[in-house]
Amino acid sequence: VMGRKADVLAARGESAAVTCQSDIIQKTQENSLLIQEADELRVEKKALMRQLKDLELRVRQGEQKLAAEATLALTAGASGPSNPSNAGRSRLPKEVTDFFDEAPMALQRFIPRASLKKDTSKMSAHLSEQERQGAKSLLRVAESNQEKVQMQKIEQKLLNDQLVSLQKEKMLSSSGAAAGAGLSA
Repeated sequence: VMGRKADVLAARGESAAVTCQSDIIQKTQENSLLIQEADELRVEKKALMRQLKDLELRVRQGEQKLAAEATLALTAGASGPSNPSNAGRSRLPKEVTDFFDEAPMALQRFIPRASLKKDTSKMSAHLSEQERQGAKSLLRVAESNQEKVQMQKIEQKLLNDQLVSLQKEKMLSSSGAAAGAGLSA
């Protein structure tokens, strides 16, 4: 009777050891996959950060260029004896004319007054339709770039959240494996 009980206990011990070994192998594989995924996410995050900085720089440059063009056009239009651009301005949407009216005030802190005087002497007395269209297209590009930057910020936050959750799962699985190994010993 005692021999049978010893054999049964030995068989249970061997099956428990095999089960523990397979669990350890499975957890090791899961951990290595999580580590690979975390590395891939890190690389992707770096690439997205580079793209984000590049897009932010492009947006800033586009906004500065647009504001400089608007300021130069307005100061050139205001310096002429008569202002023929006012007749054409009535056909433009109010938002566009308001933008061109307010742009010089916003740009004064970026462009020194001396450089404004030099540049305005070279400008014509009015904005052509082509220049207006160019300004509108620059506005659209700047808005599009800002939207892209916002979307990339959201994507980056989601990737960070996923990375944190994967790290938490990894910690839980590794602590669960350690607890399971302690029970079988």
